[in-house]
Amino acid sequence: MRELHILHLLAIVLLLNPVFGSYSCDPGYSNPSGGDSISACVICAAGRYSDSSGSSSCPICAAGKINS
Repeated sequence: MRELHILHLLAIVLLLNPVFGSYSCDPGYSNPSGGDSISACVICAAGRYSDSSGSSSCPICAAGKINS
């Protein structure tokens, strides 16, 4: 019975923690929905960027910079 409670708590922590619950997309992509697979990754639109993995958004490029 105790093992069941521990597994329940672990499942709750994993589901509620975004580090464990969402997929870490490559640079140039974001995961705005927090999905848990590569299919949740969305390429950054023209004029926006993501320079690190695990981004949830693509900020606008600074003036004079481009996303290619």
